[in-house]
Amino acid sequence: MADSDKEILITPNVSQTSQPEIKLVGKDNSPMYLRVLDDNSLSFEGTEGQVFSIGPTMSSGDIFSVNDISGIQSMAINADGTVTIDAQTKSTTIKNNASATSTLILENTNADAVDGPILEFYRNTPSPADGDDTGAIVWSMQTDAGNKHEYGRIVMEYSDASDGDERGELLFKLTE
Repeated sequence: MADSDKEILITPNVSQTSQPEIKLVGKDNSPMYLRVLDDNSLSFEGTEGQVFSIGPTMSSGDIFSVNDISGIQSMAINADGTVTIDAQTKSTTIKNNASATSTLILENTNADAVDGPILEFYRNTPSPADGDDTGAIVWSMQTDAGNKHEYGRIVMEYSDASDGDERGELLFKLTE
């Protein structure tokens, strides 16, 4: 099949033994399936598994989710408003190409006097120990040779991770 040839095959649910699906075949003969799952969500699947899905229930569960190449959910929007991004072993990047404007804004529109918005760094480790780092803010930039270089960081670390005697240190580190 040439790259310009496209094929769409619709398989209706005639015998009630399987859910209906639409098979789309395009470039490189790689099929993409649109399937209706048992919970009535729409699942977009390639040869390596589910790419993303959209759920019909707006009151509970994931409304929208995206899987990574290994089939593990990497992004989900839940009916309760929770947005989860899990890049597993990779970084999550938010990009902005504009000058003199915010790349990330955390906005809280509540009218009370309680803290908000809150940026929380949560180190969820099964074995906390004294001296562990709990999070960092890092400032990096390219050198004039085009290499990424760290110029400074703020690090929070446990001084004492003992329950009931918790203490921490906030460290400022600069490249000199």
